[in-house]
Amino acid sequence: MTDLHKVITFQKSMLLPLAGFEVIFMRAAPPIDNIVLNFLDSVKNDTFILNDIDGLREANNKIYTAAFYDPNNDMISATYVSRNKEYIKGIIKNSVMS
Repeated sequence: MTDLHKVITFQKSMLLPLAGFEVIFMRAAPPIDNIVLNFLDSVKNDTFILNDIDGLREANNKIYTAAFYDPNNDMISATYVSRNKEYIKGIIKNSVMS
C-alpha cells in the first residue's frame, strides 16, 4: 500500500478570506479560543458555519452534559471530575466492584 503523502501533490497558494468559503466546519479542542469564535462571528452572515458558534461557546467540552438533570443516569452516564487522583481511583475501584 502506497503512503498517500508520497503520491499526492499539494497546491500552495494564498487562501481567500474566510467569508469567501462556502462552508466552514469548526472543530477545535478545548479550551476554545474566543478570538477565533469572535472572528467567525464576523463572517457568519457570508458563509455557512457547520458547528454553531454559540453552541461552541456554550458546550465546548465533554463535561457539558453533566449539567443536565438525569438522576438515574438513564440518558447521561455518571460523570466524575476531580483533581484528586485518589478520589478518581476510588470511583473506578467501586465501579469495577459493583
